[in-house]
Order: sequence, then C-alpha cells, then structure tokens
Amino acid sequence: MSAVSETLAIWRNPIFMRYARSRLRIRNAIVWYLVAVIITSFSVTMSYIVMVNSGIEADMAARRQWIPLLVFQGLILMVKGTGAVSSSLIQDKIDQTLDYQRLTPLTPTQCLLGYLFGLPVLELVMFALTLPHLVFIVVVGNIPLFEVVSVYFSFFVCVILYHMTAIAVGIVMNRWVLGYLLSIFMVVLINMVLPLFISQLGLKFIQFLSVWPVISQKVLPLVVTPEALNAAMRNPYFSMAGEVPIYNLMVTPFQFTLLLQGALIVTFFMMAYRRWESASKHSLSKPYSMCFLAGFIALVIGNVWPAITGQFLPFQVFGQNDLDQLTEVIAVAFPAIFSFASWALAGVLLAIVVPGHHAYVRGLRRAAKLAKLKIAGNATAITSVS
Repeated sequence: MSAVSETLAIWRNPIFMRYARSRLRIRNAIVWYLVAVIITSFSVTMSYIVMVNSGIEADMAARRQWIPLLVFQGLILMVKGTGAVSSSLIQDKIDQTLDYQRLTPLTPTQCLLGYLFGLPVLELVMFALTLPHLVFIVVVGNIPLFEVVSVYFSFFVCVILYHMTAIAVGIVMNRWVLGYLLSIFMVVLINMVLPLFISQLGLKFIQFLSVWPVISQKVLPLVVTPEALNAAMRNPYFSMAGEVPIYNLMVTPFQFTLLLQGALIVTFFMMAYRRWESASKHSLSKPYSMCFLAGFIALVIGNVWPAITGQFLPFQVFGQNDLDQLTEVIAVAFPAIFSFASWALAGVLLAIVVPGHHAYVRGLRRAAKLAKLKIAGNATAITSVS
C-alpha cells in the first residue's frame, strides 16, 4: 500500500481506532445516542405534523425542517465536537500520552488525521443518527440531491476548520484550559455574535467562516416562499445570499466559503504539523506568514473593491446599502477598520514567527558551536525572513 493511501485509510489509523474504542463504548455513549435520536425525532415529527395539519403543503412542511435540523447537527459537530477535540487533547497533554504519540512510527500527518477524526468520533456517530430524518426531509420535500450534497460539503469543511483550529490551539498553546475555552468561544463568536455586530461594520467576509452564507444561498430559497425571501434575507444570519465580489470577479457564497475556509484549514494544519515535528519550532514559517498576511489584505480589499471604486455597495453597512449616503463612512470608517484588522493580524503573526531574546541567543550559541558565521537561514532563531 502506498504512503498516501496508508495515510488516508483513517479507519486503520491507530489513533482513530483508540478513540473509536474508548468513546464509542455503549455504556458511555448510549445516553448521547438517545439524545440525538429523541430530540431530532421529536422536533422533526411534531413540527411536520403541526404544519401539515395547519394547511401547509407536505413538501414545504418537510423542507422547513431542514434549517432546524442543520442547526442541531451544527450543535453536535461544531460545538460539542470542537469541545471534545479540545478537552481530549488537553487530557492527552496532562497524561503525557501526546508526547508518547510522537515516538510512534506514524508520520505527523497520520497522527494529526487520527486526532482530527478520532477525537470527535462520538459526535460523528450522533450526526449519523440524524441522517434518517434528513432522508425524510429530502424525499418528502423533493429537494434536489445536488443542493443537499453541496450544503453538507460546505458544512463538513466548516466542521473540519473548527476541529483543526482546536487541534492547532491545543498543540501550540501551553495553557491548555485557555485553549479549550478559546476554541469554544471562537465557534460561538463566529456563528452567533459576528453576524449581528461586527459584520455590520463592513467585515462581512468574516461571516464566511461559518456555514450561514451557504444556507442563505442554497437552503433558504427552498424553505420560504418567493414573497418572503427578501424579508428573510434582511435577517443578519441570512444576509449573505448574494454573490461576493473579489475585485471585479463575482463568486457565489459557496465558492467564497470554500476558498476562505480552505486557506485557514491549510494554515492551522501547518501550525499543528510544525509543532508536532518539533516543540521548539515556530508555529509558522516567516515566508508563509508574509504570504498569509498579503493574502488577507488582498482579500479584504477585493471584498470592498466595488464600494471603494464607487460601483456599488456589496453589503449593508448599519442597515444601509445606498452608496451615495455612505460616502463618508466608506472614506473614513473603512480604512480605519481594515487598517486595525490588518495591523492586529500582523502583530499576531510577528508574535508567532519572531524569536524571543533567549531563543535568539541559543541560535547564536548553536551557530558558534557549529563554527558558522551566522544562524542558519532556515532556523527558527533567525530574526529575518528565512
């Protein structure tokens, strides 16, 4: 078997098998199984029956169960699953089994994939128990299969992003409990707080770190009448259903979500990979950090380019989308907000890649010991771009 196929064979991964055996024991997991089945069955069945009895067509009544089901599935995988990833990783650090895994012949990629799919394995089974209700909604609601596949593809990309973030934070941060709280806070912040507040200031692209834009684009038109669609899109959670500008190019919310979340998944995976290889390494290399910062700035500018050039306002700001009435806001507030966000990200990246005084001194001593004139260009102790 090739190295790639061996790495992708998650079911044969020892770390995955370890957590599957420990977290899926019937005695411990049966309560969570019942919670998933009972809540989903009760909510979908009762809501469907009430809607049909009130005169709503059967297919529309079934379709309207999709968003509540997605919310419940999100609570399982994004909230409970992310918490399980963080807490289990913390427990491994406390028990020092995380260091033991580094001594095994598994590659860093195999180890990280084992943790990525093994730590939330109970939540994955809970999600699977809700799938019969999804089949009922799709069949009775006559929902196109392509829409279902695209929504859940984006859904799982978002789940992987949150779980990968929890792994990276758990491995990188020394204060483990803080890493756990940070992971949960991030999920709540992105999905509940930002759509209501910060996104109204023009940082709408942050909403694409959640699955709400894809739900707005693909699910909302199926569950509400055409007359109520415009009113529903004024809801902050469903306000990103339109196309997203990247300079003069327009992409769908589905495409933009995959682009943004995919880049972050690669970044967090790289952070965890580097720290897994060596605890003394910086979480990111200096060239990658510079490229990441440049990409962030280019994406932010591209997202508001139509507003800057006076073409149109691609999103609402403080409830307004009239470009003429928001000229002063665009001229003053946009540069201030985006400059602050860019400098904040630059400060975080500098803190990651620039060595401290002691690390720099150790690098000088190692270079002297090896009879070199300066620190090696690829060493983490160097203070310039490597």
